[in-house]
Amino acid sequence: MSILISHKDRSYTYEQFQVLVDEAVQKLKSLGIGKHRVLIISHVDLQIEDFVWMDAVWVNGGRSSFLNQARTEAEIDKLVEEYDPKAIIIDNEIKVRETKSDYKILDGTVYDCKTSGTTGRTTYKFMPFWWLASYRKVHSGRGVTIEQGVDLIRKHLKHKRIVMAEINDSTSEYPPYNWFVVRAMGGHYHIINQSDDPKVEFNRHNCNWVSTYPNALKRVIEKCQPGDIKLEGVQISGQNCPEEVLPKIRQWFDPYVITNNFGSSEGDLYLESINYKDTPYENFWKLKILPHVAQAELRDGVLWYKHTGSDWYSDGDSAVQHEDSSFQFTVRENGDYVLGKEKIKVWVKPTENEVRQTVEGIKNVYMVQGPNLSKLLFYSGTSDIKKVVESIQKLQKYKRPTKVYHVKDEIFYIQLKFSRVLLHETLDTNPELVLMSSEIAV
Repeated sequence: MSILISHKDRSYTYEQFQVLVDEAVQKLKSLGIGKHRVLIISHVDLQIEDFVWMDAVWVNGGRSSFLNQARTEAEIDKLVEEYDPKAIIIDNEIKVRETKSDYKILDGTVYDCKTSGTTGRTTYKFMPFWWLASYRKVHSGRGVTIEQGVDLIRKHLKHKRIVMAEINDSTSEYPPYNWFVVRAMGGHYHIINQSDDPKVEFNRHNCNWVSTYPNALKRVIEKCQPGDIKLEGVQISGQNCPEEVLPKIRQWFDPYVITNNFGSSEGDLYLESINYKDTPYENFWKLKILPHVAQAELRDGVLWYKHTGSDWYSDGDSAVQHEDSSFQFTVRENGDYVLGKEKIKVWVKPTENEVRQTVEGIKNVYMVQGPNLSKLLFYSGTSDIKKVVESIQKLQKYKRPTKVYHVKDEIFYIQLKFSRVLLHETLDTNPELVLMSSEIAV
């Protein structure tokens, strides 16, 4: 009998898991929980019970969302207030809430999200990424669906059988999404926490696919030696991958394919990154546009798109195009990313306008920000590079930039603070920039 889900020394077949789900459904019904929202809060480490409850809530006609405990009580209280669940399940205990809400769940209801999420329109109407979102009663057609996740893996899966290892240590809401993808494929889902012995856990269940964040995978790599684990595919969840991780993935796991797909903040566009064995790393990112986007194009290094009959947007933020071809963004409070020059991810910061107004000759200024507080300034224009650097120092109170790169013509990259990782990613994913760039003294 085929294993469906496992964790350490616990394994369940489809039939055994279904018994647990049926029992959970009966428990929910006995408490008057049906077509309601249910919030599931995980242990510090993921447990199989978390996935039982997720599945049971959906089978029972409700909507479940997953939340890890690695948050403050104040954050959890705020999210509970926003989500307004009928019940909260934590440590396998159900707590029914008494509120004034009627808890009515409408078919097609989804949540807009800031990070990549799922709508699961056919297999499951599922959206785990609700906490940064506003609830909407009308389906907005946004999000990466369960079906898209299934298609992505099937397209690259050399063998018919998938055994996915999920490494997230309950720091993410990706596990529910991947769980339903694997369940829809009839595969085997193995929960691995970062505290586990990866060699033992991967090989015990013959995992051929792994899904995780780059940093979590890096911790696994550090515990292994090349050849300890053989994988067919590595699926990286997240927007950035540290420069030292991808080569090690190749060295340690020798996978046939490394993939990453994540949505924009509105889910209208997403990058599907594909890196096959023996292919150049520089071609890792590839832009794909979802069908419901009416039009999209690059303008001065920024990707713009719009829906039918709507204004132009850049990753969900309204923008105005001026006569000089510059763009004015409405920036969220904590900033956000847009997809920029070629395949570069560019973050827009409020200080751009200050820089543009202070230094003559600048056409466009974009701030790029990645992991480890990396910061990199991209700008195009005729202004003297030294004046730009001085202006940045005064406006943002940074220490003197460590490196400035002249890419070509009037395009420069200025490295601020610690941005080695992002600089490497930026230039290496755009080989034409590498060939033309040269460090200049400032």
